[in-house]
Amino acid sequence: MFTTALLEKPQVHSSCTHAKGAQSAAAAKHFCGLACGIAFGIVMATVASSNVCGIVFAIKEQLPQAQQQQQQQDVPRTQQLLHAKRSGAAEGEGRSHVNNLGAPLLDVRNVPLRTRGRHIVDASNKRIKWACGNWHGLEQTMGVPGGLHLVHIDVLVVRIRNLGFNCIRLPVSVEYVLTDPSINNSAVSANPQLANITWRTMFRATVHAIAQAGLMVIIDRHMLWAGNNPSNVSMASGLWYANDISASDNVKALELLAEMTANESLVVGMEVINEPHDVFPGSWPDGGPDKPILINWGSKDPRHDLHVYSETAGNAVLAKNPNLLIIVDGLCAATTLDFVRDMPVRLSLPHRIVYSAHSYA
Repeated sequence: MFTTALLEKPQVHSSCTHAKGAQSAAAAKHFCGLACGIAFGIVMATVASSNVCGIVFAIKEQLPQAQQQQQQQDVPRTQQLLHAKRSGAAEGEGRSHVNNLGAPLLDVRNVPLRTRGRHIVDASNKRIKWACGNWHGLEQTMGVPGGLHLVHIDVLVVRIRNLGFNCIRLPVSVEYVLTDPSINNSAVSANPQLANITWRTMFRATVHAIAQAGLMVIIDRHMLWAGNNPSNVSMASGLWYANDISASDNVKALELLAEMTANESLVVGMEVINEPHDVFPGSWPDGGPDKPILINWGSKDPRHDLHVYSETAGNAVLAKNPNLLIIVDGLCAATTLDFVRDMPVRLSLPHRIVYSAHSYA
């Protein structure tokens, strides 16, 4: 649910420092740095304009106690019966499976997704609601999704599906996309087939396993540098560049991600930056920036204008994979979208924009 502060028209379409309710630059800095990861309380707001489609995101809400008890009884049983390859979406059986505990899976015959008004729809114009879980790890120092030292990846993705989710959001870092380091074998000790590989191979294997389970994938450009979240590294990643990672480096990483997943039809969207926010001196690993960098929406300055960045990044991704939805976060760590009505993002292809607002309970 949105608060009044999120829905009010701001005084200016600029950084959090000028947002209503920020009593000082220090308070605004804290506000802009809220919540570096996505959690199950996130709301993606609906914003429609005359020629740009909006978004919808299904919130994974707290289940009633009786349903929680039923879930506890059912999940172990279904884990024994189901395997990732049982998914109709993965094998093209043409069935849209509905788990009694959660959201319908996407019929793989009905990709790609598009936006229509304030809704996301499949190729048959049926409304699709995302009920996503955030699987962190690829963006961290280990470079591996969490849990693979304990559970086989195919078993783990089926467990996620059996909990009622129909998609997984995968956070990544620009650094590891570009440098492709070797992963730490200790992080995949329950998955010997993933030993002695590099990050990009780990990323591809993760995406493929998720898709084989019939789950949609949303790629999230979460951080500039790999690091454990929450951390100072994550807080420093409010922009699309730094001293040692240029804006063009950042876009190149997005293009590589789009290319690597172009053949996975259940990769349905890419978030071109997670929770953009102002950055202050000393935030970056090298001690930069020298002075505060305050982002805005509409100044036309490519170092400060999130609107310019969103269009540049979105078009670069679509040039590599035109089937993706482009997810654009709002200012102030994705907490406001009121400026979009007057200045929407316009991409080279229509019906691709998903506007994202994050709200934490």
